[in-house]
This record gives sequence, C-alpha cells and structure tokens, in this order.
Amino acid sequence: ASTAAARCHTLLVVEEHVPQGGLWAGVCSWASTIESTPRIARCGMADTFAFGNLKQDELRKRFGFNADAILERARRLWDQKPTRATCQNASAKSATTPEIVIR
Repeated sequence: ASTAAARCHTLLVVEEHVPQGGLWAGVCSWASTIESTPRIARCGMADTFAFGNLKQDELRKRFGFNADAILERARRLWDQKPTRATCQNASAKSATTPEIVIR
C-alpha cells in the first residue's frame, strides 16, 4: 500500500459513514504512518444527525456524496496541484474545504 501511495498524489475516500471511526479515519491513520503521503480528500456524511425519513439517494444528495458530487469533487482535485500532504474533509454543510495537515 505504501508503494501505491508513493505513485499517486490524491486519494478520494467515499463513505456512507460519519468521519469518526469509519474508512476516512482509518485512511488518515494509515497515511500518518507512511513516508510518502498522498493528498487525501473525503466525500461522505457530515458529523451530524440526518433529519427526516430519507431514502438512500436523498441522503447522498443532501450530504454531497451522490454520483454528481463525487464526480465534481474528483474533477476539482484533478485540476488542483497538490502542494503538501493533507487530509481534506468535505461536507455539504461547508462551502470551503477544511484541511488537516497530517505531517
């Protein structure tokens, strides 16, 4: 896995889970242990309660991780030139993407 991380500049984590304790947390934990860390971004549930009786596609759209949102996020990441290893957690609630430097 560390060899793959050295060859790519960005990992996009998509999950139907809150950030704490899910795939996102595991990937960031792993990335903190390797020497060549790629930029890591996330599409998924925000750390919030989802009000209403939402169907899966409604939930994904509301929280910004349906197919269109994932495609848009991947395109933006592709166009950006990474300058340092970071974990970026995007949620539908924020217009800007917070960055967490993991090195």
